[in-house]
Amino acid sequence: MQNGSRLAGAGTAYQNYEAVGYDRQPFACYSAGLNQLQAAEGLMMGVFGWAANGVVSNAYVSGAQLGFVLPTFNDWNWQRVYRYCYEPGVSGPPLSGMLFRAGMPCVLAVQGDFYTPFLNGGIAGARVWADPVYGLAYCADGGGYIETPWVCMQTHSPGPARISTFATAFNG
Repeated sequence: MQNGSRLAGAGTAYQNYEAVGYDRQPFACYSAGLNQLQAAEGLMMGVFGWAANGVVSNAYVSGAQLGFVLPTFNDWNWQRVYRYCYEPGVSGPPLSGMLFRAGMPCVLAVQGDFYTPFLNGGIAGARVWADPVYGLAYCADGGGYIETPWVCMQTHSPGPARISTFATAFNG
């Protein structure tokens, strides 16, 4: 698939790579074996998630493993996810997005370059923190946020920006 002057997606037919959160850069993910990781009810794609007992959720639970939520390769079609229409911040997270159907396979990346939305904007070189309720990304600890290995790669106003584990944060 062409997206401007580069190929979109690493082996996927999905064209809007920014919505999914990945491009052609290499990434590493949890090895889940035959049973794969499965989506919890309401798992949003393209933000942070936590895996515990084979289930991935955007909400943190004690002992869960942090990662970035991606769709599975070669299983992509409209039945895998759906756009959940709610008024952001009123009846759900402060951001609408693509949600997995409960029980569908998903990928939890532990390193790589991705696009993810920042509600408060970001600063290039800042450590990325994850909201433990919705898995959203922030460039500062808002009190109770969880530190991630990702670094914000762009200074930007609220909206999507690239994050990477292949850089070192200026703020430690």
